[in-house]
Amino acid sequence: VDLAGDLFLLEGERTVDAITDCLIRRGYRRIGFIGDIQYARTNALRWLGFQEGMARNGLAAEPGLCLTKAIGRDDYRAEIAAFLDGIPKIPEAFVCASDFVAFVALNLLGERGLRVPENVMLSGYDDTKEFLLEHHRVITAHVQNGLLGKQIIRQLLYRIENPVSDFEEIQIFPKILYRDN
Repeated sequence: VDLAGDLFLLEGERTVDAITDCLIRRGYRRIGFIGDIQYARTNALRWLGFQEGMARNGLAAEPGLCLTKAIGRDDYRAEIAAFLDGIPKIPEAFVCASDFVAFVALNLLGERGLRVPENVMLSGYDDTKEFLLEHHRVITAHVQNGLLGKQIIRQLLYRIENPVSDFEEIQIFPKILYRDN
């Protein structure tokens, strides 16, 4: 696909692969995934990372434990609730495509009497402070938004000075925050 401009991507494939691998090394075997993989390329890459982490450890992503379909902006709570209600036995962990998704799942699991991380482990992505997931020991990927903004501005200035330069795809690698201890 030809780029129509510079593209910044928050790397998700290797990051979520590493999170999934860590969960498996800690003894979790039944792991689900929650996230609209059609929403953004980064979500699709996070899903791919989840599958790769499972496969490398000899495990398959169980379709019944994974919610990957398109979800409307205002439908997350209802869709995730219906998904959780359809699972006969909640898995040991869920890898979520974002902290927002993890926050919704956290609340819905709590309504079902399940505690994180005592009954089910959760991971998100973004380290979004508004969800207070650090208080619930949810694993996440920390994105330094302030530095990301500065890098985007630098690239914009470069593009202004060099308008005929080839477009670039720039990946940002977040730091994983393991908060489950």
